[in-house]
Amino acid sequence: MGTRWPRAVSVLLVGAGTMGRVHGEAWAQMQQRALGIRVVGVVDPDANGARLAADLNVPHWVAWEDAPLSEVDLVDVASPTPTHAGYVEAAAASGKAILCEKPLALTVEEAEAIASAVHRGGVRLAVGHVVRYFPAYRRAHDLVVAGDLGAVAVAHLYRGGAFPRGHRDWYQDRRQSGGPLLDLSLHDFDFLLWTFGAPASVFAQEVDVTEPTPLAHATATLRFPHGLLAQVVGSWAGTRFGTRLELAGSEGLLAHDSLRDETLRLTRRQGVDRPADVAVPGADPADNPWERQLTDVVDRLVHDRPFEVGLPEALAAIRLASEARQSVLSGGVVTCGGPQ
Repeated sequence: MGTRWPRAVSVLLVGAGTMGRVHGEAWAQMQQRALGIRVVGVVDPDANGARLAADLNVPHWVAWEDAPLSEVDLVDVASPTPTHAGYVEAAAASGKAILCEKPLALTVEEAEAIASAVHRGGVRLAVGHVVRYFPAYRRAHDLVVAGDLGAVAVAHLYRGGAFPRGHRDWYQDRRQSGGPLLDLSLHDFDFLLWTFGAPASVFAQEVDVTEPTPLAHATATLRFPHGLLAQVVGSWAGTRFGTRLELAGSEGLLAHDSLRDETLRLTRRQGVDRPADVAVPGADPADNPWERQLTDVVDRLVHDRPFEVGLPEALAAIRLASEARQSVLSGGVVTCGGPQ
């Protein structure tokens, strides 16, 4: 993460909530290390914007129209999900490259409209599926692709914690957040698509409680054409955020639990002529996945290389989350890849 680019890159940050602050602090770290990053300022209509801008020592604008777009190379949209479409489409119309926090949109139709705006503007768009930049998930993907697990038959992915408290509790409104299947499990859907390809079908269930304490919990079971059975659990019913990943293959079991440690553990099956238990190093505490993601986006932008996650990957994940949601509503199995 020590890359210095051949030209300076100016970034406009849109959004100053939880993810806006995460992105802002990562950009600031990159700027402090003189990597060629300049944060132009923060756009946010609420008081959070002024606070984050002050912390970053940059200007704050309440309205998008007030920002000096002529100075901007990259617009980082880290605002709440229901505002993504408006900001991305405005940035595309202004001819600016864009990084948009996940999920790109709330629905397949909205994502496709964003894609059309990006194509009309002739701009490039990256989407923040940051789990690809967590070392345990990146290493798991690489081990599967390299064949170290043999034929993978079972996958279990969990992601969960307490119910998020966004601005004006927008997470409680499914029309704004999409619920855990879109906002939370999208990361694990993307991991499965990235690692194993598209599933054949999905069956999902969900429980949603609003009183006296909001809780939400969703499970999705996916069958893949090559035989893999995967279960994805997204939960806003816990207390402490954590993730788990288990992949069972013909040659071994790969497991990771963020609440225990950051190590990815590969256990060989008996009779396999290799070490029985291999600990794969986890994350360096100084290695921030969001900073790694932002660095990669800028590097690919400057050198005109495809983004790790662009429109095709973002659309595929939203389609799969939408199919899971369709299954919840219908109570049945949904064939993947069909009409939306």
